[in-house]
Amino acid sequence: MKTVGINTDLSAWILDKPKTGKTFPKSGKVLPKTGKVFPETVDTQDYNKNNIKISSSRNSDESRNQKTQKFLSRHPEAAAGIYTPAGKSWGSADDLKAARWIYDRLLTVNASLSEPNWAEWANTIRLMRVQDKRTHYEICDLFQWANRDEFWKDNILSPSSLRKQWDQLTTKRLRTIGAAKSSRGGIDLHNTDWIDGVLE
Repeated sequence: MKTVGINTDLSAWILDKPKTGKTFPKSGKVLPKTGKVFPETVDTQDYNKNNIKISSSRNSDESRNQKTQKFLSRHPEAAAGIYTPAGKSWGSADDLKAARWIYDRLLTVNASLSEPNWAEWANTIRLMRVQDKRTHYEICDLFQWANRDEFWKDNILSPSSLRKQWDQLTTKRLRTIGAAKSSRGGIDLHNTDWIDGVLE
């Protein structure tokens, strides 16, 4: 009787596999059909099966560092570490300071707030300054008013919501100030000039 099973003698195994796919030329020759030219020394591990070069992690790190240096050379006022990797969102040290001030005020309303994305917050404040032509003082001043208002303190929870609602907040604030002045009837109670001539 013949026994069928796996041959445990590894030296008897045939390990030659048929060649599949294309091989890379040894010296800058053109691959047939594709017309692509490869350098004389080719590390085959850097290419996938479609002959597309795969970037190594070292190349990625170098590329990222170059992008960061290029970004910082264009925006030297960007606060250290306060920018996204691609440089889409960033802010200055003063933008970050205003963002942190806003966050501190929010904690008085809700102490369990999670820490924000500082690059995004600083970026929004930068956009309010650059695009909307507002100063850090105006931004913080309007936020402080909203943070004390019974309705708005629960709705303005970030620089982006402040920016979005800016016109509504300003209008409401002006109306509130106007109403307070008119309720006093325009009389300055600290001014006693009116009494001159009365006691004569």
